[in-house]
Amino acid sequence: HSETVLAGGKARLVWAVDPAQMPMRGALEARFKKLSSLQAMGAHEADALTQVVVRAAADRKLLEQLRRVYGFYDGEGVQTRIAPAGARVEGIGAEAVRFDIQPGPRFQIGAITTGDLDQTGTDALPLRASMGLESGDPLALDTIAAAQTRLETALGEAGYPFAAVPAPAVEVDHASTTGDVAAIS
Repeated sequence: HSETVLAGGKARLVWAVDPAQMPMRGALEARFKKLSSLQAMGAHEADALTQVVVRAAADRKLLEQLRRVYGFYDGEGVQTRIAPAGARVEGIGAEAVRFDIQPGPRFQIGAITTGDLDQTGTDALPLRASMGLESGDPLALDTIAAAQTRLETALGEAGYPFAAVPAPAVEVDHASTTGDVAAIS
């Protein structure tokens, strides 16, 4: 286990994996810190257990979403323990909230379909390559969104300025720890 105290000392993130197994952990924690409801909580609210509970629930959902952004779709997820202000609950210490995070395996991209892109004829392969996605890459939602932006740019530059590129659809297969990406339909 390794731990990080965040949210102005109001939250402790406890990871069930070695930091070397999750190199993007620092980036995930930085995002959490920027978006955390607990982080935004004022000192006067920290004593109100109801506020802590509501904000902890929001932050738990945020951590679950951030796990998926970085490609972690399995695992036990995020468990939350809350201590009343000033109380010392075992495993929490002076922090109000402890999040135990089990990221599970990092999923990878399986098949990538590009549907109507094949209708561009000889432009199809270079347009597909512009996405920068390959089977076996981590199934990270930021990477997939960036691939969509690169495809939109490449379509405009290739003479298809009015091509509509829908948001990519990801279909996750928990048994194989992969996810298929439908980048365009």
